[in-house]
Amino acid sequence: MDIAVRIEPVVEGRTPPVVDYRWDADTTILCATVRADDPAPTAAAAATAPGAPVRAVAEGMPGLEPGMSGSVEIEGRDGTWLVLDVAQGSVRGVEVAVWPDVRHRSSLRPPADAVPARVVLPGRRAAATVSVFASSAGTRRAAAAAAAAMSADAVDSLEVNTAVAAESDEAERTIHFILGPSRPVKHLRVARDLVFDVDERSRLAGLWLLDVPPCPTDL
Repeated sequence: MDIAVRIEPVVEGRTPPVVDYRWDADTTILCATVRADDPAPTAAAAATAPGAPVRAVAEGMPGLEPGMSGSVEIEGRDGTWLVLDVAQGSVRGVEVAVWPDVRHRSSLRPPADAVPARVVLPGRRAAATVSVFASSAGTRRAAAAAAAAMSADAVDSLEVNTAVAAESDEAERTIHFILGPSRPVKHLRVARDLVFDVDERSRLAGLWLLDVPPCPTDL
């Protein structure tokens, strides 16, 4: 199964959020947590500010399908297990629960062409919610139905089975996970140390963890 995403530009000049890493020394589980964004104008506010260039799409703009909140579990054919923690469509955490074999490449470098962006995972039932509300807008019954549908879509989950490969530099400070077959991708920076590979069909094709601290068992 593919992981479909929606790409939204971010406010120009906005600093990408920081990633905090945590190793479990007993299990070698790695957790990367994206900090909540610092208070800043949304794209909509920035676009309507006096003299501001209109260069960004507002997060959660009307007419766009709301993002999922929940988890995406990616299981590799070799038993690899990655978990993406998602809130309102944005990935807030990556957990490497079971590692694949990691290929060391001395030439591996972080992608230099990564473009800042917001990568949104749409909710699977959100479109139906919008449809229910739009079909009889203005009535209390419709509002209640829409609220109930939104509540049902508040927590979602997705399980994906695909080939997972991993490569790193010699020091294992840059780690690249490849999801599915190799294909052309663009690199999108969603946080300071987290970059996504997205293919031509807007499917998640991989992810990069950058500036990873050493595993305690390797010290």
